[in-house]
Amino acid sequence: MKKYVQTFAIPVLLAALLTVHASALTFGDVGGDAWYASAVSDVSDIGIMVGDDLGNFNPDKPVTRAEMAIIVCRVLERTLDEDAYAPVYLVSENFPDVPESHWANGYINKVSFLEIAVGYDNGNFGPGDNVTYEQAVTMLVRALGGGDDAAAQGGYPKGFLQVAGHLGLLSGLQGAAEGKPLSRANVAVLLSNYFRLNPPNAFRYPHNPPKSPVATEYFLLFDHKAAECTVEDQSYGLRNIFG
Repeated sequence: MKKYVQTFAIPVLLAALLTVHASALTFGDVGGDAWYASAVSDVSDIGIMVGDDLGNFNPDKPVTRAEMAIIVCRVLERTLDEDAYAPVYLVSENFPDVPESHWANGYINKVSFLEIAVGYDNGNFGPGDNVTYEQAVTMLVRALGGGDDAAAQGGYPKGFLQVAGHLGLLSGLQGAAEGKPLSRANVAVLLSNYFRLNPPNAFRYPHNPPKSPVATEYFLLFDHKAAECTVEDQSYGLRNIFG
């Protein structure tokens, strides 16, 4: 994947996202002392993940691949002012199991076009399949622009998991394992960690934003050099925190 934008966390936005929960949505099945409660508050506050009609978050429910595609599109929308759903991606020829009438067609084809998610060897996407731990992590690493770094460290899935670990994306996960479905609680934690690196609307502040401690550690580990934010290709609008 090409590298597009280099950015780092912005303390003011980060504090607003991660510590102020007065306006957070509350869910009947998310106790205040749950290990995922803060993450659920983070992602629900900005509309990345929402509850059901009964007011529950369903933290133990697995996330499907179609749902993860929608989540990633919402992440891009919040961080890059990128429309989460674009009619231009409504096509029927990408995946045989994702016809144009499919409710997630535009989202699935968008993440496919952006090389964030791929289909199976048989050509299908498997929209109703549960997204696995490594699949979800891979999508978010690619959304951050880390695909090349992951490829250099062995590719899918080990390289992506290694990069994610160094970035702090995996911090706080519980019960996540390769080949296993990822629960909504764990996806919320992943996303909360993601926004520590890439806060919502950080794209509005492109001139040398401060580096986050996690990103700084990553650059030291892999001998990357931080540089001023630049946009090399605005047609995709992807963000990259890698040098």
